Amino acid sequence: MRSQSIIVAALPVLLALICHSTKGVAHDVTIPPDHTLYIQIEQFAAFFNDDAENSNIAGGFGYAGRLGWRKEKWGVFVQFERDFWMVSEVDLDLVNGVLNFAAGAERLSFNDRVRSSIAFGTSTLMFDTVFDEAGTTGLFLDLRPISLRWSVSRKVTLEVSPLSVTLLAPVLGDPGIRKIEYRTVLTVEVSL
Repeated sequence: MRSQSIIVAALPVLLALICHSTKGVAHDVTIPPDHTLYIQIEQFAAFFNDDAENSNIAGGFGYAGRLGWRKEKWGVFVQFERDFWMVSEVDLDLVNGVLNFAAGAERLSFNDRVRSSIAFGTSTLMFDTVFDEAGTTGLFLDLRPISLRWSVSRKVTLEVSPLSVTLLAPVLGDPGIRKIEYRTVLTVEVSL
């Protein structure tokens, strides 16, 4: 858990270094080639979920990475993400949450300033519950209808998803664990 906290804390520093390294670079962003390989690093926070009245899971936050390939406006990607959950039984506590792996598709529009994407994959429980052990695996779905994009340099793009919907279902049995998170996501994309 300590090494994961260090990684989460280091992501904003990485973002600052990438942005600082582009200082002084001309902001005449040329049209990217037809084929683009890219990586994305992101942080997200979920302040709301679908079952706030009945669940002891208050919200969550985490980080993710994507590797993708884009041709003109369409692209495909693979992603991993680490989602930590805040639990509020008596006191507010942080638990390991889930580890998600997925594959997805995307489309750029409005002169590459808006990105829409969907990803589907697995969600693995990372802590023991009364009924289920860590390692139980179920479904993951991430829907981002509108992500706003700004080119920082020819190779670096910042992206903000003001509202995305993510289904986390690491336990499919009865009783299952199913959570829909409404997330805000900050992403840094680097073209390779």
